Amino acid sequence: MNGSPQLRSWQPLLLAGLLVFFFLGGFFHVSDVDVGYHMRTGAYVLAGHGIPSENTFSYTTPNQTWLLQQWAPATIYYLVYAWGGLTALIAFKAFLGAAIMFLVWCSARSLTSKESLWPFWVVTVGLLIARVRFFERPDLFTALLFALTSYLDLRFGRDRRWQWGALPLIMALWANTHAGVIYGFVLLIVCAASEWVDLLWEWYWKKTDRGPVLGLFKREVLKSLMIRPISVIISFASAVVALELINPNGFRVMLVPITQFTSKFWQSVILEYHPPSWEGSKLFYLSLVGLVVLQVITWRKLRIRLLLLTLVFGYLACSSQRSILVYTIIAAPHAAYLLNQLPRLQAVIPWRFQTVLLPATWLLLSFLVILRDRTFLPGVGLYPPYYPMEIYRFIEREVPPQNIFNEMRYGGSMLWWLYPRFKPFIDGRGDAYTEEFWQNEYLPVLRVEPAWREIFQKYQVHGVLLPIHSRQAISKFAQALFSDPQWALVAYNDDTLLFLERTESNREIISQNEFRLVWPGDWAFSAVTTQTLEPASKEAKRAFARSPNSIFALTGLTRVSMIAGDYARAAELLSILTRERGAGENYWRDYGYSLFRLKRLDEADKVFSHMIKNRLLPGFAYYMKHYVSLEHQNPAQAETYLAKALEIEPANASYQAARTNLNARLQK
Repeated sequence: MNGSPQLRSWQPLLLAGLLVFFFLGGFFHVSDVDVGYHMRTGAYVLAGHGIPSENTFSYTTPNQTWLLQQWAPATIYYLVYAWGGLTALIAFKAFLGAAIMFLVWCSARSLTSKESLWPFWVVTVGLLIARVRFFERPDLFTALLFALTSYLDLRFGRDRRWQWGALPLIMALWANTHAGVIYGFVLLIVCAASEWVDLLWEWYWKKTDRGPVLGLFKREVLKSLMIRPISVIISFASAVVALELINPNGFRVMLVPITQFTSKFWQSVILEYHPPSWEGSKLFYLSLVGLVVLQVITWRKLRIRLLLLTLVFGYLACSSQRSILVYTIIAAPHAAYLLNQLPRLQAVIPWRFQTVLLPATWLLLSFLVILRDRTFLPGVGLYPPYYPMEIYRFIEREVPPQNIFNEMRYGGSMLWWLYPRFKPFIDGRGDAYTEEFWQNEYLPVLRVEPAWREIFQKYQVHGVLLPIHSRQAISKFAQALFSDPQWALVAYNDDTLLFLERTESNREIISQNEFRLVWPGDWAFSAVTTQTLEPASKEAKRAFARSPNSIFALTGLTRVSMIAGDYARAAELLSILTRERGAGENYWRDYGYSLFRLKRLDEADKVFSHMIKNRLLPGFAYYMKHYVSLEHQNPAQAETYLAKALEIEPANASYQAARTNLNARLQK
């Protein structure tokens, strides 16, 4: 290739930019529900208690066997957090993600020419697919070891020192890191099988005198083909021995992902075992289609190993979104190899232009995708729906110690922020709670089955922590508790509700913090009237003081302000609410009306014009613009606006009454 020396001189700079892009892709808020129990596990181990083998963290099943396999990464994560707080923890996670993708780039580069830029392009796309699994969890260590094993195996192949020496050591370490070591064994088995398939493929397509198949298996060939199977056996034995020597549960921990993945129950209740949705994983599915097309185009350059690995891990990723990261580690190098077989495609864009286009692409993706992500919020923080910190601070400060029933998503964060004063009812450790516990003790409560009171009595439950799954969508159990005179809602934000039972120990906190009139189950604020305005105003102000960023708290305070006639306060709050992404039409309606009542007519007119332009209650907007025109002493224009309002809503009684009044005024 002309200019290849210059290209190689640019590659270190491109690689540095790529690594920064990788780091930014993983530098987002703690966004997984299970991070908390890994942090608690690390703290437990470092406190000198050893590797736990029982579910000591929960008050419901304290003696249940816990097949813990990820104690080592959990300890590392906790050490990082204890040293540098959330910033260090998230930065460390981002560093691990960057290291994984760097190894993927190394694998892709080993399969292409040194001058090729395809490795840069495929791992750029790979990051966008894989970052949905960049969590502060031991899974990331599994992905790192998987990427390392895949790269080293590509480099050293059947080298005996690698296959029978270094590889078993890696698998022994991996087994005491995470049960995802199963992915590693799948990788090794497929690689071994691909050599046998490759031999038969070569014999079928390339031999002019095919002869009997048995003629292929000469002694030298068989010896070479047996290196990998023997390596798999040695690696498995080393993993089992390491587990038996270090983990109190022994080799049984390796069976956890297999039993869960083959269980219909766990497949139904654990989200990461669900197939990835098209809505959330478009790029993943498009990558599958792209690989199929590329493989068809380049079928003469087929590499059995790459194809089989992509098929196996593509199937696993389609079956379980948990496998998307390992799929990316396999698929990206395969894609780079296939693209490298199309030199004309590489030549479409000159390499000099690509050296500029790549950094521009990374910058563009960083600003348009990574920094604007609404789920994986960039920077340092905790994802609010899973970590309701203002609720936890209230519990820690105000609530006396007692057993709290929690929806599963809160179990990990309770262990992180409230343990040991408050232990969870359940958390995300599928290997620490039996199916029977889920089916007979946990799910019946969420489904509001008649046995829920008996279950609460059995475990002496006096508090309940429940999620709000989406705005204005309150669960049946939350509605039942709010209507139950024995229970009181004492704290909430946009994502979480806290109920306490009316026990003697809770009597004082309930009397000072109960919400009866203003709560997220009633966005219409039907209980707020002129008669209930004073207590409703106190509730709204208390909710806002506790959660000033809560959309519902802002809305509640706005509503009571308008009923009280405090339009200045209402307009101030509505100016914030209308800046929210996707602000609803009612916010704009109330904002314009408040400005109108304050005689800020020009501002009100701009709000109503915005409503008309964006088709937000346009009939009401024209109706109010007619009043603005009347204030400006322009009845002719007012008549035009009112006519448009009636054209949109001809049966509206208020508009008809305004038409009658305007006619009378015009006649005078």
